Amino acid sequence: MIGTAAAPLGLLLLSFMDVGRAFLTAPGAHNLPTSTFACCSRGLRRSPFTRFVTVEGNVDGPSIPAPDANTNPVDIFDAILEGDAESVARYIAHGGDVNIRDSIGDSPLMLAAENDFTDIIKLLVHEGGADINGKAGAGMETPLILAAYYGYTGLCVFLVEMCGADMEVRSGRGDTALNVACHWGNVDTAQYLLDRGADPNCANHDGKRAGDEFETVFVDGRDEEAIREALEKARAAWPTRAAKA
Repeated sequence: MIGTAAAPLGLLLLSFMDVGRAFLTAPGAHNLPTSTFACCSRGLRRSPFTRFVTVEGNVDGPSIPAPDANTNPVDIFDAILEGDAESVARYIAHGGDVNIRDSIGDSPLMLAAENDFTDIIKLLVHEGGADINGKAGAGMETPLILAAYYGYTGLCVFLVEMCGADMEVRSGRGDTALNVACHWGNVDTAQYLLDRGADPNCANHDGKRAGDEFETVFVDGRDEEAIREALEKARAAWPTRAAKA
């Protein structure tokens, strides 16, 4: 979860992928009621590895077929992790599910957003029909909220203006992208969202508005004063702006 009370501590889920591959490629593997998954070590930037592979008989939830000549030849999560837009396009062309979830609930869009891969996001949304406002992960965030958390201002611009991302969609904690950007001290991102008309008065489920709390442990060099000034200015103009809208 990356909400206002969450820290970007790595979540490490270990797996036995090599062993799983042996099972998946062994004769009769399709009869095994087994699922093999591995997921990411989540940190401040890129997820170094994420995958969700299943075989028939899996009852653990959504699945993506292992690469196979008779199914889809592309592992969508590996392709995104490697920034391989061509393979993502092939996955979509083979009818792959672009809204699938991996073993910790993340979607292809979320992984692409985490790595700031706008070309892949464009493919997923415009070619594959991925839900740009779809919530995923333990914290039920959207790609825009994730981009706001990382301070990817350029990505926020792309998501809002080119993909139609809704700035007011809330996470599982009730945070909007603006709440998250302010909490993590991402001044430029917060300013962009305010300039685009994000609601500066929106409170999360704990009743906290943007700028009410700032991360104090994992963020250095943030400009809290600049964020507060931007919020005060936006709030002063909000009744007029809301009336015009």
